[in-house]
Amino acid sequence: MDSHRSLVVRVLELATDSQPESNPAVRLHTLGTILLLHSSVETWFWVFELEAVVVGIVLLAAAYTVLLAVGLVSRFRRIALVLTVGIIVLQLIWTFPYIANHTFLRLFALVLLALADPGSLRERRLVHAALGWMTAIVLFYTGFQKVAYGTYFQGQYLAYMVSMTDRFAQAFEWLVPSGELSRLKAIGSPVPGAGPYTVDGTAFLVLANLVYVVEMGLAAGLLWWRTRGPAIWMTLALIVLIQLAARELFFGLLFCNLVLVLHPRDVGRRLLPIMAGIYVLALLLKVLGWGGLVT
Repeated sequence: MDSHRSLVVRVLELATDSQPESNPAVRLHTLGTILLLHSSVETWFWVFELEAVVVGIVLLAAAYTVLLAVGLVSRFRRIALVLTVGIIVLQLIWTFPYIANHTFLRLFALVLLALADPGSLRERRLVHAALGWMTAIVLFYTGFQKVAYGTYFQGQYLAYMVSMTDRFAQAFEWLVPSGELSRLKAIGSPVPGAGPYTVDGTAFLVLANLVYVVEMGLAAGLLWWRTRGPAIWMTLALIVLIQLAARELFFGLLFCNLVLVLHPRDVGRRLLPIMAGIYVLALLLKVLGWGGLVT
């Protein structure tokens, strides 16, 4: 039993700092602040996306904002995290099945932070390791599912998105020959027999196949302490590049911060003002009616 437990612990600790005395408290505190801010801003986005005022959603946004303020006071941080978890669960029940996938990612991270004893180094390292594994697994699976579905080998999915959305067309116009781009845009809404959703361009196909290879490779890189540093920065760069086309603001910000929590030098804390500024600026643009620039 002890040997099995030791093996489990060793595997789990792959995703945390290699030094046993290392304390991830600051990084976890920074992530908690980001998650509280994320919950507030994303819900206010929802308020301003609706054509009519929905009182329940306004109350949700207000509650998240109050808990953000409460959570900034250290002695009340854990209470704010626990209550935020409870509200998210109620929100999931209320809005199911219309739920963004990354909501579960945020919920899982908040649950870990809320359960951890802030006075226990062992529990903080355990939570840090769990967050590391969660981040690596999500990154690996995003690549693996592309292989499983087989829609990236010939660039079919990206070609379809170029056909259907302006943001993908703008992002890939430098890789897609103009004639191919015009053909894809002319296909219109998908109907039986529409297509083909392919691109006759080597660079486009190479990029489409690099995506899943890099995602799965970086996931492995995040787990080994010798490659973790470069893998963190490469993963952040990959997220930014993907978001140039996908423009999934909240998933992008959330995942960037989950990756940053793995850095042993508390980079997330130094970047916290910038991250908070991005959230606030995005919400301001939404309020002013320029939300299309960031979503």
